[in-house]
Amino acid sequence: MVWIVASFAIARSILIDSMLQHEIEDGVALGQRVLRLVDLETARIERSSRDWAHWDESWSYVQGRQPDYVARNVQSDVLENLEIDLFALVAADDSIRLVLTRDGTAPPDPVPALLGHDGA
Repeated sequence: MVWIVASFAIARSILIDSMLQHEIEDGVALGQRVLRLVDLETARIERSSRDWAHWDESWSYVQGRQPDYVARNVQSDVLENLEIDLFALVAADDSIRLVLTRDGTAPPDPVPALLGHDGA
């Protein structure tokens, strides 16, 4: 009887230790996957928000109060990061303040017609 109880205690101890080690390893792997997911999402948010984090300055530029806006805020990879081909800042009076194309070519003419503004 002592031998059976001792065998059971030893087997149980080994089994519990093995299960505990497996749970720890599984938890660490899950934590690492979560951290990678957070890193990827953070990078995506940073890429998107970096381009247009200065909306107040964009508003001021359209109103004519930020003449150095383009030099300070418009980087060459803005449109590529956002995966858009054409970007325009249009004032309330339908005047075009800024037009950018992803490939650097001249924008289509007339841009106001493309944007739904007829300039009238």
